Amino acid sequence: MPEQGDRAHSDAPRDRLINECVAKLAQARLDLHEEVLRRLQAEEALELRTAQLKSTALELTHAEQRERQRLAEMLHDHVQQLLVGAQLKIALLATAMNQKQLRETAREATGILNEAIVQTRTLAVELSPPVLFEGGLVPALEWLGQWMHQKHGLTIRLTASDKGLEAGDEQTRLMLFSAVRELLFNVTKHAKVTDASVQVQRVGDQIQIVVEDKGTGCATLQGNTAGHTGDNLGLFNIRQRLDLIGGRFEVDSTPGKGCRFTLQAPVGQQ
Repeated sequence: MPEQGDRAHSDAPRDRLINECVAKLAQARLDLHEEVLRRLQAEEALELRTAQLKSTALELTHAEQRERQRLAEMLHDHVQQLLVGAQLKIALLATAMNQKQLRETAREATGILNEAIVQTRTLAVELSPPVLFEGGLVPALEWLGQWMHQKHGLTIRLTASDKGLEAGDEQTRLMLFSAVRELLFNVTKHAKVTDASVQVQRVGDQIQIVVEDKGTGCATLQGNTAGHTGDNLGLFNIRQRLDLIGGRFEVDSTPGKGCRFTLQAPVGQQ
């Protein structure tokens, strides 16, 4: 009997060692399984991000093409027609005419050329307002409010906190400015109101802009900015561009209660 007790006592350390090895092996298998899952999730996230970047690049290409087409139409329908008119008036100066006719024709040609100059200056300012680069984001939004009122009769109530509102680089400022302009255009087209509000403030290390109206609203926009057609296309582009720099874009829209758009972008993001 003592021999059996001694044998059992001597087997105890070996059993503990085996149990510890089994436990370590089980933990290692669990860790390996979790690592495989993490890697699979990372690969899926990478594939999704790659697909998003490709989609964004395609949408930006389409947006640039539409903008080029719009500019071409504006130049053809307005500036080019004015220049042709001026050319015809100037050609008349080479024909025989009395002093009164000569002065009148020259006056008309000068008037047409002045209008063409105004058109080109207006187009240049609309495309890239100098105040955006000279004064900053808030002054540019103030200019945008005045421009929207003059062109579309939309009154903009702009509120901004005292400090820390300027994005750190021109590209971020331009992106936010373009996004607000797109949203205000949507208000003029769909909200059926004559006023809207734009609130700018600093939230942590990000600039937050809230564009809001009390118009008709649209249920189809609620949480749905992924569409590639119709009115959602502009919202889709805004979301994609902000996602690329670590920002965010939220839409809150209810029929009959208006729309609220929230944009956030990191300060100083390159």
